[in-house]
Amino acid sequence: RIMNNIQQLSNGDKNITDIVDNITNEVNRLKITDDSVVNNLTVADVTKLYNDEDITSRFKTGLEPIDNVCGGIPEGAVVVIMGGTGSFKTMTTTNICYNAMTEGKNVCYLSLEVSQKHMYYNLVSRHSRCGRFNGIEHKDLKNKTLKEGQLEELKSISDDLMNNVKGKCIVIDESLIDRFDISGFEKAISNADKQLNTIDGHGVDILVVDHAQLLKFNGNIKLQDPYAVVNYYVSWLRQQSLNFLKQN
Repeated sequence: RIMNNIQQLSNGDKNITDIVDNITNEVNRLKITDDSVVNNLTVADVTKLYNDEDITSRFKTGLEPIDNVCGGIPEGAVVVIMGGTGSFKTMTTTNICYNAMTEGKNVCYLSLEVSQKHMYYNLVSRHSRCGRFNGIEHKDLKNKTLKEGQLEELKSISDDLMNNVKGKCIVIDESLIDRFDISGFEKAISNADKQLNTIDGHGVDILVVDHAQLLKFNGNIKLQDPYAVVNYYVSWLRQQSLNFLKQN
């Protein structure tokens, strides 16, 4: 990959800044540090691994058939939700995020299809069904068709979501990403992590990408095979799950 980048640079196919970023990413992926060697576990440590895993650290998705089978989502896991257009993938992730927030988890929602405003509408509409409010439809927020009295209730719902739900959610849409490559995503997510640390005392617990297939249109490798591009980004997301923003 590094040699291919150098070849593209000599051919004038890429901006030099993009080349430097790509080569830096690849070099970092290839590095083997003393720590990584020292900390490798052997099969003799399997019992310790099993005993040390805290099942209570898993957060419930709120989808009972799934939670009953696996006990929720463990830390360091990559979860893929698959479905066709209009099969309620975003509604599902909204519900999972909301449930995680009620458990005190902070969410960074990287929304590549739905705008930040409409994702916040989703969360507010979901919170309006917590049992303390009458309920507000997302479509009425989107179309600005709230009925008399609902505007005042909207403020109450929003304030309650912000102040009385233990976890927080920051939504990042395409307008908030400087560059559509890994460095751009890392910068946006890092900013969200710092903001959550300031607000809540701890950073991002859960990162959602909605949806991964749209990553094929982004970044310096967009002219390659789209499946290779998606795999490239999914590999990076897997790295984040193991060592989020290189914070151990």
